[in-house]
Amino acid sequence: MNEKLTDNTSTDIKKTDTSMRQETSYSSGILNQLFTKTLGSQALSRSWWQRWVYPVLFLLTLTLSLATYLTLDSVQQSVDRYINDNQRALVGGDLILNSKQDWPSEVLAQVETIPDTQTVYDYQFSAMLVTDEQTLLTSVKAVTPSYPLYGTAELASGKPLWEQLTADNIVVAPEVLSSLNASVGDHIDIGDAQFTISDVLTKEPDRPLTAFGFGGRVLMKQDALEATNLLGQRSRINYRIEIAGDPELISTQRKKLTGILTSYPDIELSDAESADTSVSRISDNVLMFLKLLVIAVLLLSAVAMYGVISAFVSKQQSNNAIRLALGEPLGSLKRSYYQLLIVTTAIACIAAIVLSLGLLKIGQPYLVAILPADVGLSINPISAIKTIVIALALTLLIAQRGLTRLTPPNPRPYSIKGQVRSRKTCLGIDACHYCGMAW
Repeated sequence: MNEKLTDNTSTDIKKTDTSMRQETSYSSGILNQLFTKTLGSQALSRSWWQRWVYPVLFLLTLTLSLATYLTLDSVQQSVDRYINDNQRALVGGDLILNSKQDWPSEVLAQVETIPDTQTVYDYQFSAMLVTDEQTLLTSVKAVTPSYPLYGTAELASGKPLWEQLTADNIVVAPEVLSSLNASVGDHIDIGDAQFTISDVLTKEPDRPLTAFGFGGRVLMKQDALEATNLLGQRSRINYRIEIAGDPELISTQRKKLTGILTSYPDIELSDAESADTSVSRISDNVLMFLKLLVIAVLLLSAVAMYGVISAFVSKQQSNNAIRLALGEPLGSLKRSYYQLLIVTTAIACIAAIVLSLGLLKIGQPYLVAILPADVGLSINPISAIKTIVIALALTLLIAQRGLTRLTPPNPRPYSIKGQVRSRKTCLGIDACHYCGMAW
């Protein structure tokens, strides 16, 4: 009985080994069909690279469009990651109130129930800066001492913000100094008040909220705003209140403020998750629009690629006829074209990644005007994978369309033996020439 069990076990093992070998041989057979180079595929590859104009046009068209798409998609991925990591700093708080008019007493009474260290009153408007020689339209921001609730405001001197920001002193962005030909310590007029430039503002956590404002940024203390006489009923001022706190406090304040704001529909209430920023608008609108343009360019590239493939197939018409006449199946002939185009596409993908890295490195300084300076721009792996998939799909689709001209030859009957002999002789000469090309 033990012998029978042993025999059955060995039989099962043999069957399993046999099935595994069959599966392995089947999969390896597919790979061999795809990647094994025959004499015909070697000749085709040699002809492709010797006729350099075809691969150059193919690579140039595909590489430029892929690099542009990869660059924009990587920028969008980097911006989205930055927004997720710095949403509260970009918005300014956990709960945000926005108004175009001064605050009603009911709203102020409710906000005053929160500690001063957890609230910031923010006034933003455009104003003229006047020096002895020049004037400049700038974006002015007046804040209370708890600013910023999240993130840090950095100065060129390295000193704390509220050590340099007083009732008589302001800090300005570098572009303000360069536009006015001014320097730290100079005096400037804002409205009816005169201020001293005490420092240079190098980083502002919520600066992207006004990335498209006029001129540079001027930061001043809220107590100094009254002296400018710029607050009035006709002044175009954006009033903001930023609130920070734990989830329980924010939930309670949201409910109470929502009830109060039913009488004031012009006042907007938002939180860190739902508040819109210029960075998110850039990601959602501008970059998406540019990516759609690039996709349109990809479609135009597909037309150019189709022209290149069709022209090359036409040039190879005689060689294709020889390969088919020598007995090579039509499927094998097409497979050699697919192999060649996939290899060329892989080269284009590598070139596109290298070119995209260069574009990101060169373009990052020019994006400071619309993106935070600390957004790290790099090739995103997901973007690279999407680009490779698009490239392969586009190539296979265009190749399938371009190779429809490849059809099996229609043999002509020859009634005269001399014609048949002459045809065979010519075919033999062409075949010898073709084999010489392959080697």
